[in-house]
Amino acid sequence: MSTNESDVDRGIAVSTADTAEYPAPALHRIEMQGQLDDNNKLFDTVSRSLERLDRQRGVTADKDTPHRISRQSFSWTSSQPVEVGLFASNSQCGYLTEAGYNASQKLHIGCYSSIESGRKTTHPVRVSVVLERRSSELVYPDGNAFTWAKGWDGSTHIAGTRLRIVSTYAANPELIWRRAFELLGALVDSHRLAELYAKTEYPTLRVGGVETYHRHHKNTLLGVSDTIHQTAGLLVWSEEDCKEHLSLERGESLLHRLQSPHFGLLGFDMTIDFAHNGARYTEDLSDAVMKIYEHLEASRLPSGHSLTHPKSEVKIHGWYPAPAFEAVVRRATTILHAYLAWGGVKPSDLVADDHYAPDDHKLVTTPLPTEYLTRLDRYYRSDQIRDTAIGHLFHRQTMAPHDIIATLLFRSSSSRYGSSSLPYDALVEHTGLAKETVRRHVRKLEELNLVNRVRSHKMYVALCKESRNVLRKLVLPAKRTVGKVMDEVRNRALARHQRRDASSEDDDDESSNLEVVTPAERRDAEEHWVSISRMDYLPEDLPELVRDGVISRDDIYLRK
Repeated sequence: MSTNESDVDRGIAVSTADTAEYPAPALHRIEMQGQLDDNNKLFDTVSRSLERLDRQRGVTADKDTPHRISRQSFSWTSSQPVEVGLFASNSQCGYLTEAGYNASQKLHIGCYSSIESGRKTTHPVRVSVVLERRSSELVYPDGNAFTWAKGWDGSTHIAGTRLRIVSTYAANPELIWRRAFELLGALVDSHRLAELYAKTEYPTLRVGGVETYHRHHKNTLLGVSDTIHQTAGLLVWSEEDCKEHLSLERGESLLHRLQSPHFGLLGFDMTIDFAHNGARYTEDLSDAVMKIYEHLEASRLPSGHSLTHPKSEVKIHGWYPAPAFEAVVRRATTILHAYLAWGGVKPSDLVADDHYAPDDHKLVTTPLPTEYLTRLDRYYRSDQIRDTAIGHLFHRQTMAPHDIIATLLFRSSSSRYGSSSLPYDALVEHTGLAKETVRRHVRKLEELNLVNRVRSHKMYVALCKESRNVLRKLVLPAKRTVGKVMDEVRNRALARHQRRDASSEDDDDESSNLEVVTPAERRDAEEHWVSISRMDYLPEDLPELVRDGVISRDDIYLRK
């Protein structure tokens, strides 16, 4: 599955400036689709079973009330029986009749822990299949002829049952396809199923949504999360599209997620090539997603439990020919391992879980793209971070962002999320700002890639690694001590508490009655105004410059 594999013992693996070595990652969720040259016989067989069950039960099955087909175990359930369920939904195409448009159906076959409650199986290895018709009579709802993809060989285009499969922990497409037919065996007799399996049109087989992951020690969480956030800032600086957000996914807290079609700008090769029957093919990869998860119950589980540790994962969007599967996995692996290396994760930091043991996999030598470091250097040298910080901290008529940053710099103590992180409650306590005011400023600071949010049993705010030193120099300029800065923060916090107590209002931001500088106003200010710290003369030179007429009194402004 991976090239450049080494039999070197995992314990002596080392990273160089240009490469890193990790065990091959786990393959998580994979989608697959393909067609049978069966004149839609499989679809029709299952459709008749659905109609019969609808009549017998007097209920039209749907996703909340599927029909129970059987209770049985499969090769992937480890002798654990599951219930097989069947229901239908409308397809994106259908037929034109005398009465008008009539939607075709999608037939859903899946595994459940309980059909009655509609709960899908909790077994880690999952298989589900969706069947659809493909024929020349199909149309879109607007009456135009329905079209579907040819085979990846460019010529194969057939009418017949289309299968779309979702599976987990499968080593190759062939295994996924076999699992699908094993599941279909609950509805179709074995002899007929074997005949249908033989009608598989190989050039129509495609894989999509390929996911690879490593679980690693919780002490390395912040390094990977910060690296993802750093990449987002770098792509935004390069004026390229990316999506960065936090959310919940499948019982896990998604701490950081970056999706972009521009990983190639970081030096990753986002093309693949593969061979089939003596011919070579090339494909361009679509969006890639880099994300890091933590289980929702991580903070409540025993310290030795594998789910107390985060999981970093790469997903490749798009559909690719089945024989390109290994090439897609290699690209996903390269991105994943690069982020682990950049985030400071060592092979010894990898953690086994119930479905994957790193020690059981051979080492993969992963090239680390040098373009990433080159662009990062240019990013730092551009003064982008410094200008961004100055623009937000010192072009506003409030000290709230300044005090939040100062508190993160000099009052942070969370060992779990790094030395520069605090929960919201601590920021409220140290700054005197209302919680909603803190949230508002943190959201803006995060948009500017100065901080990020780390979700656990509560939300933590952490300084980005790349911004920490810049912010320290801005908040703590020459001839000022940490004690002096924090005395001023405490005095403003006390004043905010007193002001809020006196007014009984929640909004204690001193800028609440002032207009926030608009982006246009900020650009204008930056064009015409500059901090004296960036000028060629010292503050003590100002009187002489005024006397000589170089500048006027109206050119000098002081913060109130």
